[in-house]
Amino acid sequence: MFIRMNTRAVDYIKQDGTDKVISGSPTAEKFSTHEWQLVRSSDAKSSGHSGITSQTCPKCGADVKMNQSAKCPYCGSMLRSSDFDWILSSIKEITP
Repeated sequence: MFIRMNTRAVDYIKQDGTDKVISGSPTAEKFSTHEWQLVRSSDAKSSGHSGITSQTCPKCGADVKMNQSAKCPYCGSMLRSSDFDWILSSIKEITP
């Protein structure tokens, strides 16, 4: 499954304490389109739950969030599961 997202962002850095802009621009907007690819096993079944779910590392039990490295940030083990409905496989910027 592919999902396309149109985004609008500003990119700038402020100096601590003074709020002086030291790089970038708080008013220059950047528009782009990203394509996310989601995959799942052909035998995976939707759980029927909606909303946010929490996952834990199967090795150390730490709470983990989705990340592009697919590694537990605490113990470094690979996070793999055929239990999840959909897995984010790639993010590609379509337009600069």
